[in-house]
Amino acid sequence: MSNMASVYSDPNWFKVKEIENGIFVIEETGYVQSYLVNGEDKTLLIDTGMGFQNIQRAIESIARGPITVVNTHWHFDHTGGNELFDHIGIADSEINLIERGLTNEELISILGMGFENSLTLPKGFLLEKYQIVGKKASFSIKDGDVFNMGNRKIEAIATPGHTRDSTSFLDRYSRSLLTGLVSRDTFYAHFEESNVKSFICSLEKVISRSDEFDKLLPIHGQYPLPKSLLHEVLSAFMKIDAGAEPDAIDHSWGPECYLYRFSSFEVLVKPPGAKGISVIPQ
Repeated sequence: MSNMASVYSDPNWFKVKEIENGIFVIEETGYVQSYLVNGEDKTLLIDTGMGFQNIQRAIESIARGPITVVNTHWHFDHTGGNELFDHIGIADSEINLIERGLTNEELISILGMGFENSLTLPKGFLLEKYQIVGKKASFSIKDGDVFNMGNRKIEAIATPGHTRDSTSFLDRYSRSLLTGLVSRDTFYAHFEESNVKSFICSLEKVISRSDEFDKLLPIHGQYPLPKSLLHEVLSAFMKIDAGAEPDAIDHSWGPECYLYRFSSFEVLVKPPGAKGISVIPQ
């Protein structure tokens, strides 16, 4: 029996539209967005979504050439469709995590932690068949790697914080930074592998290169975002790192987390000394 990532029972699940010259957003409303970037005769797919439906079917008519998948990080909501593709890259330290996959039991547990208040599903979706099939990476992504696509070059920029080796992608052709580093929603810095100081270093790194892009294309929430948001987010994380008191204690993920509220976003962090939330249920 096929798992859900190979099923295309709801053609309306993915909202696909061109937002820049050659850049398409593939939205899974309420969850995530992936991005497809077309070069002259090559296509780069940044993340593969939740694995609720067949993302390959959703993009086959717009891809301009052979598809290379690059994952911003290993979490299931960005690697759910990896199994459908042959050429996949991710940061070296996260290769074993995408190869592992996630069982139905693990995914149901994760959905209960993070999505219990916003769980909408595609037509024809069978929760009991939902799993993330592990897929061997074809290559590792390193900071500074460049994907030459003819008329455009996409540079990988290491931006750890959310995970140990999260990666952003700079497209100078459209002057866009495609990234999981920022959003207008909630920043999840409460996982075992999350690190507030790494967030700060990554934000400072990207800000130092902000003359190379005009806008941010995040993998969660509203898009595009102004690059000025980077300074606002950096200020927030520096306050947290300096020991600011949380605005609330959050238990929606199980163990206690600190919740900080700012003018246009929130930040969840693990309390000092706490282990943090495990994405793979223990």
